[in-house]
Amino acid sequence: MVNWRTAAFCKRCGLSFENLPQHAYVSLPAEEQAREHAPFYGQQMFRADPELQRKVWRWYVFFCAIVAGLYLFLAVGAIVVLVVDPALTSDERFEMRIRALIFAIIGPLFMLPFAIAPFLPKKSWNWNYGLVLLIFGSLGGCCFWPITIPLIIQWLKPDIKQMFGKL
Repeated sequence: MVNWRTAAFCKRCGLSFENLPQHAYVSLPAEEQAREHAPFYGQQMFRADPELQRKVWRWYVFFCAIVAGLYLFLAVGAIVVLVVDPALTSDERFEMRIRALIFAIIGPLFMLPFAIAPFLPKKSWNWNYGLVLLIFGSLGGCCFWPITIPLIIQWLKPDIKQMFGKL
């Protein structure tokens, strides 16, 4: 039982604190007290690994940069196809231009979320945003799996959640 420092008697047994010797008082640092009472209050004391956080963040920024670059490449390639007149029949040229127009629109739209992700604040909503980007990136093809699968596994760990204020 832990009583307040200013308490005159024990809450449990009613014993007076007036004539107790000095060694009867225990003074624990606040962190140890919180750790001792964490199960009682339903809290968990967790110390994140800053090195793991730094490494996961670097890989996440690398992943976002690669995907944003690929979508930029797609958009630029589509614009080049629209500008350059390939030697095709009129039906093939029309079909090629429609596809290029679609890619010229989709490229920047998909590039933007990945391009801004590393610059967003590390808030709890951004952890969700990052998870969606990682899942979306892994759906882009199996060539991204060596990056996205380990990143998703690390993203779900308490260290990264704490970095974003989710714990």
